[in-house]
Amino acid sequence: MIPLGMLVLGACAGGGGEPDGEVEPDTVSATEYATGVCGAISGWVDDIQALNQDLQDNLDPTSMDSLKDAMVGFLEDVTAATDSVIAEVEAVGIPDVEDGQAAADAVLSALRDSQSVFADARDRVQGLSTADPTAFGEELATLGTDLQSSMSGIGSELDQFASPELDEASKDIPECQEVASAA
Repeated sequence: MIPLGMLVLGACAGGGGEPDGEVEPDTVSATEYATGVCGAISGWVDDIQALNQDLQDNLDPTSMDSLKDAMVGFLEDVTAATDSVIAEVEAVGIPDVEDGQAAADAVLSALRDSQSVFADARDRVQGLSTADPTAFGEELATLGTDLQSSMSGIGSELDQFASPELDEASKDIPECQEVASAA
C-alpha cells in the first residue's frame, strides 16, 4: 500500500482585517507561532495516520474496483485534511521575527505542495484501469513510491522553520517535539 510515514511538518501565516477589505495577518510571538503551527501540523499528521489505518483496516483486496475506490476516497480525505491544516496555519499569524513573513510563506508553500501531491495522486488513481489486477497493483506500488518520494522532499522543507528564532522557540514546545519525532 501507499506508505505515508514520510509526512513531515512545519508552519505559516495570518488572519485579521483592514478597513479597505484586504486581510492583513496578525503578528504573533515566535513561541505563539511555533505552538500554533506545530499543534496544527501534529493534528494533521494524526488525521492522516488515522485515515491510513482506516484504509488499511477496510481494504478489500479481492476487488480491484473496490480497492481503487478506497484509494481515491482516502486521497480525497487526505487532500481535505491538508486544506484544513493550511487554513489553521494561516490563522496562526505571522511570527514577529526577522523575515517572519518569509518563514510563514515557506511553511505554507510546503503545505500547499503536499496538497498538490495528494490531489495529483488521487487523479492518477482515478485514471488507473482495474482490468489487469497485476498492472493495477504495479501502478499503485509505483504511485506509493512516487508519493513517498515527493512527501520526503516536502518534509525536508518543513523539517525546520526558515528562521533560527523560530527553531529556537520551538525547542521547548511539546507539539513541536511531537512533530519532529514524527518526521
